[in-house]
Amino acid sequence: MRREHRGHPAPRLGRVALAAAVALLALGCAPRPARDVDVVIFLIDTLRADRTGPYGRTPSPTPFLDELATESVVFEQAYSPAPWTLPSTVSLLTSKPLCRHGVTVDGETVAPDLAPLAQRMRPLGWRTASLFSNPFAGPMSGLDRGFEVSRLVARTDGDLVSLWLDAVGDQPFFLYVHNVEPHDPYDGAPDVAPPVQAQVNRLLDRHRELTRVDWLAGEPLGTTRNEAQQDEVSAELAGLRIPVDALYDADVERADALLASTVAELRARGRLDRTILVVVSDHGEEFGEHGGWQHDQSLYDELVRVPMLIRLPGAEHGGLRVAQPVSLLDVVPTLAELLGEPGLAEDTDGQSLVPLLAGGEGAEARVVSTRWNRKKYYQPLEATRGNLNVAVREGPWKAIWNAASDTVELYDLARDPRERRDRSASEPERAARLGALAREHAAPCLAARPGPAAPPDLDPATRARLRELGYIEE
Repeated sequence: MRREHRGHPAPRLGRVALAAAVALLALGCAPRPARDVDVVIFLIDTLRADRTGPYGRTPSPTPFLDELATESVVFEQAYSPAPWTLPSTVSLLTSKPLCRHGVTVDGETVAPDLAPLAQRMRPLGWRTASLFSNPFAGPMSGLDRGFEVSRLVARTDGDLVSLWLDAVGDQPFFLYVHNVEPHDPYDGAPDVAPPVQAQVNRLLDRHRELTRVDWLAGEPLGTTRNEAQQDEVSAELAGLRIPVDALYDADVERADALLASTVAELRARGRLDRTILVVVSDHGEEFGEHGGWQHDQSLYDELVRVPMLIRLPGAEHGGLRVAQPVSLLDVVPTLAELLGEPGLAEDTDGQSLVPLLAGGEGAEARVVSTRWNRKKYYQPLEATRGNLNVAVREGPWKAIWNAASDTVELYDLARDPRERRDRSASEPERAARLGALAREHAAPCLAARPGPAAPPDLDPATRARLRELGYIEE
C-alpha cells in the first residue's frame, strides 16, 4: 500500500515536542564562547549540485540559492563522503570518513569516543539545536549527542527556527537543519498530472523494495534473484523521465523556499551577519545515468557531487568560487579555524578550507567518497562494482576503485563530466597511483568484515517517518 504522504499531516510533526523542549531550556548555564559568532549548517537531503542554479542549472529552480551564492563562497567540486544519508551525515558532523567512523547501515551509531560537532561546541558555550526531517540524522545514529534540543520534524522553515531562537536570546548558537526535500516521495509539480505523480512515487517505492528484499529478510545479499523485476521497474521509470525530472525540480524549489525562509528569519533578527552559514547536501540522486535509480549504489558524480556554499559573517568573500575538490569532511575543520577554536578539529580527518579563501591550493590527490553497500542488491551492478568502492579526485581526474574486482575506473571530468569514458587503459600509471590511495583508505573497511546487517528496532515516530520516506515497507 502507498504510504501516507509526508504533507498530510506531517507539517505538525515534532512542533509540539520542540515547543516543550524550548520551554525547558536552562539559559545561562554554560560559558559564553570567545566570539559571538553563530553557526548554521543547513542540509538539503538528496540535492544534486547540477540541479541548482549556482552549479549551472538553467532555468534555475533555486532562485534563493542563486542569490545566496553571490554572498557566499561556492565550492564548485564538493563531494559527499558517501552516497546516502546515514554514513554521509555522520561524516559531516564528525569529520571522519566512512571506513573510520564505521556507521554504515541502519542501527549502527557513532562510537562513544567519537564526538560530533555539537558535543564539541556545547561545552564552549554555544547553544545547540538539531531540527531534522530524516531520522538517520538524529538519535538513531547517535547524532543527537551534544544538542540541547534534537527533534524530528516534518520540515524546518523560519517559523520553526524562530520558536527556538526566542529561547536562545542573544547567546551564540549552533543550529543544524536537515530537510528532506527533494527526497522522494515527490510532492507534485504543476505540469505533472496527479495520476502520473502517483505512478512515479509507486515505482520508486517498488524499486527500493526490490533492491532490499534480502536485507529486510535478514538473508545474505543475493539470496533473492529478482533482476527481471528490477529491470522492469527501471524501464518504466526511464519511460517517465520527463515527469520524474519535473517532480524532482519542483521539490528542489520547495527546498529552496525553506532555506530562504530560514535565512530571512536570521536576517530579520539581525543575526545573519554574525552567522557562518553552511549550505550542503548529503548526497545526490541517480536517474538511470549509470544503470540505477535513487541513491547509494554508485560513486558517480550524480550521487556524490553536492552543493556546498559557505556564507561568512558580513558576506566576506561573497561570490568567490573555489574549483579545487573538497569534501563535507572539511566542514568541521573549517569552522574550527574560522571560530578560532582549534579543539573543535581535534582528531578529525578533514582539511580546513580557510587557506582556499586566500587563493591557496588543496591536496593534489584525495579520497572524496566511499560506498560500502550492506543493504541493496542488483546482480548486474554487483558483478561490476561489488559492494565497496572508493572515489579519489586529483585535479580534473576522478578514479573509482572497486574492491571486489580490484579494478580502477578513471575519468577526465574536464572532457567527460558524465563519466562515460573509462581512461584507465590509456592512463595506467595515474590509475595505479590513485587506486593505491583508495586501497589504503579502505583498509579499515576491509579489516572490519561485519556480519549480515538487519533492520533495527525503532521507536514509533522514527518508524513512521522512515515509512513516509520509503525506507520501511508496510
